[in-house]
Amino acid sequence: MGRTFKSLLADKRGNFAILTALGLPLLFGAVGAGMETTRVMQVKNDMQTVLDSATLAVATHARIDEGKKSDAEYAAEVRQRLENYGVDDDDDASASGNGKGNGNGNGNG
Repeated sequence: MGRTFKSLLADKRGNFAILTALGLPLLFGAVGAGMETTRVMQVKNDMQTVLDSATLAVATHARIDEGKKSDAEYAAEVRQRLENYGVDDDDDASASGNGKGNGNGNGNG
């Protein structure tokens, strides 16, 4: 038994297959994590774009109106525009996945 084990350890054939079998799950995990990170950053960027767009639209509208509305009215207008984009500002709904949008900012959820 001891001689068989020593000859098994001394045999160099099949080393690449064993290392590949051990390394592939790590490689696949790293690729998957990179892809998921890319998707998270894309969704974050889309959400920021929608928020910036709504805020800029309301700010432009406020300048045209020469600021005749109150800050609360402008904030409500921003919320309304976000709802038009499919963004739900309810924390419970967005955490449980019950928001209106599909995460890409176009509201076609």
